[in-house]
Amino acid sequence: MIDGQPYRKNKPDGFRLVHRRMLEAIQRGEEVVIDLIRNVSKDTKFIEERAEITKCWQESGGDIINRISSKKSNRVPESD
Repeated sequence: MIDGQPYRKNKPDGFRLVHRRMLEAIQRGEEVVIDLIRNVSKDTKFIEERAEITKCWQESGGDIINRISSKKSNRVPESD
């Protein structure tokens, strides 16, 4: 996004909300910090990711940016 590159050739505008918010922060001169939590196996990747998103969602009161809508919601994402 920063250098005008597409997300993918067949989906050039497919960036997630989190990507757009990080770009906005960079454009405002804010620091962007990304914490890599841990590596997980491909077999459990989806389950681990959903569990971490649910945990962050609960800790933040629903105010996280890794979601489809930019509106604050009290709905906890479903985990499998």
